[in-house]
Amino acid sequence: MAKWAISHIGTNWHAVILCQKWRPMEPTDVDLLSKVELGGLMYWIDKLRPFPDLPANDRSVLFKQYSVRKLFSL
Repeated sequence: MAKWAISHIGTNWHAVILCQKWRPMEPTDVDLLSKVELGGLMYWIDKLRPFPDLPANDRSVLFKQYSVRKLFSL
C-alpha cells in the first residue's frame, strides 16, 4: 500500500482509491459486515422516538423484525 500525506489524500482521494490493491472478498467478510451493519442499526434505531420509551419486549420484537428486513435488503 502506498504511503500518502494527509494533505495529498484530502485533495486527491479518488487517485488514492484507484491505486489501492484490493484483496478478494472472503466469506468471513460478510460476517464482519453484518456485525458492523447491525451495530449501526442498533445505534440508529435507538435514536428514533418513541423506540427508547417502548417496553423492552416491544423493542426486542421491533428490532428483530427491522434487522431481518435490513440485512436481507443489502
